[in-house]
Amino acid sequence: MTLDRIAKVRLYPSEIHAIQLSDENQEYQRLANIVSEWVFNLGFPMNYLKINHALYKK
Repeated sequence: MTLDRIAKVRLYPSEIHAIQLSDENQEYQRLANIVSEWVFNLGFPMNYLKINHALYKK
């Protein structure tokens, strides 16, 4: 059994840290778009069971 807790915390970063965080978010978004494009272009299955089977059952 697993218990998870989520806490919302408001951050007040310095100007330098805010810029770094923004840059990291932009890079994450860019990489997520690359992965999404790859998935859709190659017709990779979007079903958890099919993905799991493709990764671990072969």
